Amino acid sequence: MGFLDSLKEKALEASEAVKEKTTSATEAIVDTALKIKCATNWHAGEFNNEEGKPECFFSKVCPDCGKYITKTKHFFNEPPVIEDPNRCYGYRVCELCGFKQSDYFHNYERADKNEQCVIIERCSLCGHERFGKPEHEWIHNREGDAFFKICRDCHIKIRVYE
Repeated sequence: MGFLDSLKEKALEASEAVKEKTTSATEAIVDTALKIKCATNWHAGEFNNEEGKPECFFSKVCPDCGKYITKTKHFFNEPPVIEDPNRCYGYRVCELCGFKQSDYFHNYERADKNEQCVIIERCSLCGHERFGKPEHEWIHNREGDAFFKICRDCHIKIRVYE
């Protein structure tokens, strides 16, 4: 075996060693990434309905960590039963499994707009109020080279970049 053959063999051995280290480093990175993904409850797999369970019950087993995960998607078709009309508090029942969900069931409608153009919504049943999104009436204006939009109602001024 000559010098060049010996050098070629050593180069191949070094190449294989680097390949093994690279592969093991890549596997370690992938393994760590999967652990982080699962630790943050971002599991892989598809939810399916389990046999013998209500149609609103779904589960899956994460293929990366083996965790059994469940979720429900209840079906509420009937209107809620209001137990306290002064607060719109009541319940509704899942038609698939009979689960009873208690909550507030307001019927909000647009009632007013405040001085900052924020919509005020009021429940038509109990009078409870909440803030909606702002609704401005914009006027477009130019001042020199700058363009602005100014609300006709609350006079807020915003520069528009083109």
